[in-house]
Amino acid sequence: MIPKYKTILYTTDMAPNSFPVFRHALGVAQRYGAKVHILHVVEEMDPSHQNYLAALIGEETYKKRAEKLKTEIVEALKKRLKEFADEQLNGHPEQIDAVAGIEVVHGYAVAQILKMAEEVNADLLVFGTHGQGIFDQNLLGSVVHRVLRRTQWPVLVVPVVEEPKKVQS
Repeated sequence: MIPKYKTILYTTDMAPNSFPVFRHALGVAQRYGAKVHILHVVEEMDPSHQNYLAALIGEETYKKRAEKLKTEIVEALKKRLKEFADEQLNGHPEQIDAVAGIEVVHGYAVAQILKMAEEVNADLLVFGTHGQGIFDQNLLGSVVHRVLRRTQWPVLVVPVVEEPKKVQS
């Protein structure tokens, strides 16, 4: 039986050259009449760094500031992703409803991606990779590689092409 995708989870590291991957997710969504959920994961700070900062400024102060900063970061990134999605959909009114949600979460990327895929009942995960070859872990990217090892969902991996550098005259 040929799969029919209804829910696509597009994950992004928000690097400027990774945004064309979103267009692939939208293309699949348009083909199947699917919805796209956008996810960005803000990696947790290493516990040793957290402990160091807490020791420097005091544990209570650290906790208050860290929580406030997390909230501010999430809101700023959600706004940036919303603007990006609106920009990409500009001129494509037929796909305005394609984006079902935008999530920015804190945590470990692989665990959060798999958790979100389950929460939205994803049929397909879409990633960009900065590498040139799909079978080399170093080129594929550690997050994508770790997701591939643990996932139960089909995965579309799109190579991210670096923008050509301008020659200065």
